[in-house]
Amino acid sequence: MFHFGISSLLFHPRILARLFACAGLSVAAVSAHPEDFDLVVYGGTSGGITAAVAGAKMGKKVALVSPTVQLGGLTTSGLGWTDLKNPAILGGLSKEFYHRVYLYYAAQPNWTTVKSMAGQHVPAAFDQTNQLGYIFEPKVATQIYDEMLAETKVEIFTGLLDLSDGVAMNGQRIISIKLEDGRIFTGKMFIDASYEGDVVAQAGVSFTVGREANSVYGETINGVQTGAGNEVVANLDPYKVKGNPASGLLPGIKASVAANGTGDGNLQAFCYRMCLTNNPANRLMVAKPANYNEADFELVLRAVEAGQTTFLKNDAMPNGKTDTNNSGGVSLDYIGKNWGPGWDWSTLNHQQRAALAAEHAYWQLGLIWTIQHHPRVLAKVGATGLYASWGLAADEFTDNGNFPPQLYVREARRMVSDYVMTTMNCAGTVVAADSVGMGAYTMDSHCTQRFNNAGAVKNEGGIGQPVPAPYPISYRSLIPKVGQCENLLVPWCLSATHGAFASARMEPVFMTLGQSAATAAAMAINDGISVQQVPYEKLAAVLRADGGVLSLAAAASGIVVDTEDATGVVTTGIWTISSATAGFNGASYLHDGNEGIGQKSVRFTPVLPSTANYRVSLRWSANTNRATNVPISITRSGGVTNTTVNQQANGGTWFDLGVFSFNAGTTGNLLLTNTGVNGYVIADAAMWTQMGLPPTVRIFSTVPTIIRGDSIPAAIVFTRDGDTAAPLQVSYQMSGSANPSGFTPQPTGSVTIPAGKREFKLPLAALSSMIPQGEKTLAIQLSANAAYSLNGNTSAVIVVSDKPFDSWRFTRFSSAELADPSISGPFADPDGSGAVNLLRFFSGTESWPRTSILAQGDILYFQFDRQRAAAGLGYSIEESDDLLHWNPSPQLYLHAPVQNHGEIQQIQIPVRAFAPLAEGRKFFRLNVMP
Repeated sequence: MFHFGISSLLFHPRILARLFACAGLSVAAVSAHPEDFDLVVYGGTSGGITAAVAGAKMGKKVALVSPTVQLGGLTTSGLGWTDLKNPAILGGLSKEFYHRVYLYYAAQPNWTTVKSMAGQHVPAAFDQTNQLGYIFEPKVATQIYDEMLAETKVEIFTGLLDLSDGVAMNGQRIISIKLEDGRIFTGKMFIDASYEGDVVAQAGVSFTVGREANSVYGETINGVQTGAGNEVVANLDPYKVKGNPASGLLPGIKASVAANGTGDGNLQAFCYRMCLTNNPANRLMVAKPANYNEADFELVLRAVEAGQTTFLKNDAMPNGKTDTNNSGGVSLDYIGKNWGPGWDWSTLNHQQRAALAAEHAYWQLGLIWTIQHHPRVLAKVGATGLYASWGLAADEFTDNGNFPPQLYVREARRMVSDYVMTTMNCAGTVVAADSVGMGAYTMDSHCTQRFNNAGAVKNEGGIGQPVPAPYPISYRSLIPKVGQCENLLVPWCLSATHGAFASARMEPVFMTLGQSAATAAAMAINDGISVQQVPYEKLAAVLRADGGVLSLAAAASGIVVDTEDATGVVTTGIWTISSATAGFNGASYLHDGNEGIGQKSVRFTPVLPSTANYRVSLRWSANTNRATNVPISITRSGGVTNTTVNQQANGGTWFDLGVFSFNAGTTGNLLLTNTGVNGYVIADAAMWTQMGLPPTVRIFSTVPTIIRGDSIPAAIVFTRDGDTAAPLQVSYQMSGSANPSGFTPQPTGSVTIPAGKREFKLPLAALSSMIPQGEKTLAIQLSANAAYSLNGNTSAVIVVSDKPFDSWRFTRFSSAELADPSISGPFADPDGSGAVNLLRFFSGTESWPRTSILAQGDILYFQFDRQRAAAGLGYSIEESDDLLHWNPSPQLYLHAPVQNHGEIQQIQIPVRAFAPLAEGRKFFRLNVMP
């Protein structure tokens, strides 16, 4: 928005309005917003931010509607010791976030003490080779997200979804969402990036809450789990009076639990990730809560008396701070307090959630005060108590009493779509074919309840099942079932079982899925289709072009013969089918059981289409118990080549055995044996890739429209299939009415896809022009070439247009008049009517826009007309008592009604909430800015 310092008085007739005195009235400095959006993202979480940023970068008008003032969710609320496990899954905006973390700390004076800090499941928290930082202070994460948003045109709003009538539907499409204060946000596509899935529920999309029984999806770690998980100290007495069952159980302890594997509605426990420090210069000691009740912490006191000394998991952060998490059977997790008979966190309204969150804060602050100061603790552990040197970091969460604003909602609703991610996906035994991101973290569920186990307290529900390797997350798990909502994507409350969600729920994954969801939404808008109709091939190409990591394994590029195939495989000896170790092709592999040495073999025989040179590759799942000397014999044209492979390494990839000449047909093969081996032998799959075959090339326009002089460029993605070992130059021809010299960079007729890459993204910004040029098109048609073949989409079109006001001018003035700003400029008045061109464009008429003052209920509205095409113009409302001195009129935190009458919108901006009644005179005017 450009402000030229010229404001137009639209409301020049004197209007007398009765105003109520508003002494003492506090008005939020948030503008009511009547605009339509392309993409509405609900949830100011980490994934909500990446979704909003990605949508804006694809040229869409984006509203980020956050239930909380603090943006960033858990990432800015204390969870700085990143739950990542494998940095290789980072890509796109998630990788950009962690790169910015690295750059921030690398520029700090204390970098030398920070750069060697440890991270979670990574060798070092600051990867200096790839310039990525995996740990960070909350205020640093906030600063980075603010910067990422400020670099886009994302419009940010704060408000709570109306949980009774918050989503307006037209058939299977969301038209708008409504907040509790009445504000309405209309859009073409919607993303529910909340931790609760409130839009999912309001849109009538299938969802579940709690834990499925193991039997539902054939899992083993779902439902009730009494065998493991964050266990309490031994012999912790559960009774109100120690040793007396007749006295009853302490609050929060159940008499019994169901059998293992039984489904229920329980949620894993929540907590706040506090930021603590033991630096006296930056420390605020935790005070005894004003409503402290010793009985609420009886379990803590008994745990100390029973020998527990670890209550906090203080993971080190830069500048002497911590990411403090639950540790031990009695700790920060308020186990069992987020669900109950007939309710859970997701069914509560906003006020009830806030009250329950306050109870969690009370529990955590009260626990810290108790272990630091309570006489029973001091009597057990000594006069200094436990964690005596730790307090809240004074420079964090300064607007919230130095306490994190976002409760760690580890689980609430989970959508049930046409593809449900299960623990088999996490284990790698089932692989989603439509990956939009990867998970890697342990299947980690905190406990859901406590129960009396023969006179001792026991926790239930904790799981910590390792994930053997990063796994793909299905696009279908982010979208509703076919036949349900057509314009909603869900990157956090995705379709997954409780066990699978326990891994996929981590913040880095959320960032990735937020970007993937917004990319799919933008593509659906561009093509006028539902989210269920987005072609995965195109989506995957765009995600990869934007740096997304969809798989860590090289894609199969040839003829694959798998041990599961009905033909082409001959085995000798007894082999065992398994899927225990991830990294294999298909659904399973064979192993020899480390038995019958020299008696077992598998022969893979392909059907080759022609006599040619083929690259031969072999695949297996690696483990330390595998043989390092597995014999391989390759029968080829003219002889046999013998070699060995080490199956303790290179698992989950297509391992290159070399290039050999083969005859057409079935004369060639690969023989794998267990002769003379020193460990288990795996037989999985072999692949023959014909050399010399040209790759296939396609093209997509991912940002198909562009405005001259706008900061968002158009984008074209060139993608190839086949061998990516060498760079590939792709040629194209240009046509259409747009002049290629009007773009930057100027398209030259060819691009080069780099070696090792499948995609090349060509951004094209349209240069601004002093004189409107009207709508133009640039068509790009792939040219045939011996170096590649064309298959699929071979052309793309970019539409170039002027800014809306310039488009209006282009249709009204001649070429000579367009070149003369005194006639066609925004503040020119060619007919002397007093209504300048900018105002005529704004109103959609040949005169001033219609304006009026309306009093409805207790609200005074300033009403004006505007044509839809002028929605991009800035405007402000000012008020005066004397027509000489003007001040901005406060925009109330209220809904701004909009009525559409064809291309004209009637907009009502609330300017006063008034009581009691008083006489007075007030003038209002509207300023319009190009």
